[in-house]
Amino acid sequence: MMTVTTLGAARSPQSLAAWLDMLAATFPPHGILLAGAGNGAGTIVQWLLQRRVEAVLVEGDNRHYQHLARLLSQKEDLALKCMVIADQVRPVMFHQASNPAESGLFNPEQLHDIWPRLTSTESQIIEAPTTLDTIAAESCPKANWLIIDCLPADLLMQGATETTARMDVIICRVVMSQASSESAPGQIQHVQDALKDSQHRLAETVNTRHPAIAHAIFVRDVARQSQSLAKASEDAAKFRSESLKLADDRLAQIQALEKRIQDVQSTAAEQQAKASADALECKQQYDILKKTSDEASKLKNESLKLADDRLAQIQALEKRIQDVQSTAAEQQAKASADALECKQQYDILKKTSDEASKLKNESLKLAGDRLAQIQALEKRIQDLQSTAAEQLVMESHMERIKLELTIAEAHIELLKEILLPGIRS
Repeated sequence: MMTVTTLGAARSPQSLAAWLDMLAATFPPHGILLAGAGNGAGTIVQWLLQRRVEAVLVEGDNRHYQHLARLLSQKEDLALKCMVIADQVRPVMFHQASNPAESGLFNPEQLHDIWPRLTSTESQIIEAPTTLDTIAAESCPKANWLIIDCLPADLLMQGATETTARMDVIICRVVMSQASSESAPGQIQHVQDALKDSQHRLAETVNTRHPAIAHAIFVRDVARQSQSLAKASEDAAKFRSESLKLADDRLAQIQALEKRIQDVQSTAAEQQAKASADALECKQQYDILKKTSDEASKLKNESLKLADDRLAQIQALEKRIQDVQSTAAEQQAKASADALECKQQYDILKKTSDEASKLKNESLKLAGDRLAQIQALEKRIQDLQSTAAEQLVMESHMERIKLELTIAEAHIELLKEILLPGIRS
């Protein structure tokens, strides 16, 4: 059984190849993703060349890539990619080290505490690096082994959160903390921190040719995973119980709502029936009122026409009365003037006749003339008296017209009393 080696404890005396064989027996690799394949001379690539397993090998140094491509030209199950891996897709600085195997994203001078003669020979900006998650998803979806054989592994793992979660084995090249300063890249403590939330545990650290650098082997923590699964199962059971209770509560609410809907629908149906009956009754009342209104309108029009006719008749009668009154006044004035004139002439003639009687003996001829004048005047008086009789008849006719006018006015007032209230409403 594998034992966990704590930081500062002695590292495994077994070779990395032996550990790879034991890991392959315990966690059979379905696919391997190797970052930092180098020139192919390392233990991991040599171990892969002796196995039949699908793997994707990634190398960022072009010279190493060319050498590796020639080495793997006859190995069809091993795919090779030349690209720089970073924590995210953004411009990064790639440093060429005096030892080509240590070229990468960190400045080699950061390892002076453990590697004083390691220096940087060249640096270049990589505009669009890739991430481990991207490579795993596109080129090695079945991989259950992740090997980062370069520094700093903790930085590269920041771009592999999805990939590490499904790995059974993770092997990282690390700097042992007790042999370096805290600023040294790729320290094992940093790698452990990057994996603290995953279901992995440190199984062993294996020596390399450099005493301060090792390969840290992390494997899936089955016991911890079992505990997590048990807790997840317990949480799922609790969630299921709560969900069933919630479902029952929701079902009760739904049933209550359905009953309420049925009650509302029943009430709505009753209200709709009552509304329909009220609408029908209103329609009937409207038809009756409309008919009554039409009849009232017709009666109003007829009454107005009758009133107009009566008013025209009254106006005609008033005009006739005015005309008759005017004519009668003129005739009366004329008759009065003629009567006065006749009276005056009669007085004159009477006086003349008296004088004529006295003067009869003086002038018979004059007396005859005066007598003739008197007879003419008497005839005229008779005519005037006849005219006065006619005037009396006229006055009687006017009285009768006035009576008819009074009766017509009373008739109009009666019509107003009958019609005006209906017209106002």
